[in-house]
Amino acid sequence: MAGFSKQAALLLSALVPALAAPATPQHGSAVPGKYIVKVKPELTEADFEGQVQWVTDVHKRSISRRDTAGLEKTFSFDGFKAYTGEFDESTVALIKANESVLIVEPDLVVIPLDEVVTQENAEFNLALLSSLEGFGSRDAVNPYVYDESAGTGQFAYVVDTGIYVEHEDFGGRAFQGYNARPEVPWRDDFGHGTHCAGTVGSSTYGVAKNITLFDVKVLDQNGAGSISNMLDGYTWVVNNATAEGRIGKSLVSMSLGWPRSDIINDAVQAAYEAGLLTVVSAGNDFGNPYNKSPASAPQAVTVGSTDYQRRRAPYSNAGELVDIWAAGSDVRSLATTQGGTSVKSGTSMSTPAVAGLVAYLRALHGGLEDPAAAVAKLKELALRDVVSDVRGSPNLFAHNGAVAEA
Repeated sequence: MAGFSKQAALLLSALVPALAAPATPQHGSAVPGKYIVKVKPELTEADFEGQVQWVTDVHKRSISRRDTAGLEKTFSFDGFKAYTGEFDESTVALIKANESVLIVEPDLVVIPLDEVVTQENAEFNLALLSSLEGFGSRDAVNPYVYDESAGTGQFAYVVDTGIYVEHEDFGGRAFQGYNARPEVPWRDDFGHGTHCAGTVGSSTYGVAKNITLFDVKVLDQNGAGSISNMLDGYTWVVNNATAEGRIGKSLVSMSLGWPRSDIINDAVQAAYEAGLLTVVSAGNDFGNPYNKSPASAPQAVTVGSTDYQRRRAPYSNAGELVDIWAAGSDVRSLATTQGGTSVKSGTSMSTPAVAGLVAYLRALHGGLEDPAAAVAKLKELALRDVVSDVRGSPNLFAHNGAVAEA
């Protein structure tokens, strides 16, 4: 389904304090006055346009609207329709009462999920994907064994802070896709997105070394944004992959998280049903991903983090919603300078490794275009019962099927 036309007003940055409030909004806090509204996905485009016009008219007629912006942006792809805006309480009440509306949620601040550390020689995270054993030292030099197809013909959309696409280690395979933050420069001034993209598919630090990467910028130079920013970028991804005939060869790598949102979880499910798989972080709260989105989305691949010995990282969320584990502590990948690298830790770092692995397996094995088939192959090849302290999670560690002795 073609993407719905964008509305006139730009989405407000989640970092801008409401009306000169001195404090910067915190992760998981509501953006004052901002809401996301999911409507019935079976609405025709004409009916959806009618819904959009209705809420615009309701906002204009509201005597208490004051300086609220009203409808700001719509999101539409196959199986999912929603909109976001700034509304007064009386307008929100009418929206909730509308028979076409399914869910109304406050827009929330979202930040990437990582801790930054500085240590050397962290390439073990790749070697663990082809090794049968953990390593005695994180500085040990071990081989990463992989098939030369290495993700050829596959596409990854990295929804994050942006990608330094000019980095030489991408080999010209990284491209700007969409900027959901037009009020800030389209570049990665934070480094998180570049690091994640490097793990997915850079030449030196990537799992799928021949993959094509698309930068979908939803977070700003401080690493923050809102759910509506993310939903804007995600909508573009689904529509782009569909329009370009990439469904079945594409996936989303999303190392972001915020309090549970049924709207976001529904978007991930609709994308899955349309043929697009999303790989997400379990979170770094030493808790349960049930309370996080998109980690709690049933159709997402939710990734936990371990160290070099395949021990659950002390920060990693765990529980039955974690699908698989990969190394995420002290991982080296690309930085935002030519030839530069950095070391970061978190489920943000284990997630792109699994995203790259799914792309690698699709390129190597036939018949994995359907997301369910790709996930089944991922779990089939995973090492069993090698992760310590999984705290109720499935004990599966990501593996590419090659055999390399530690």
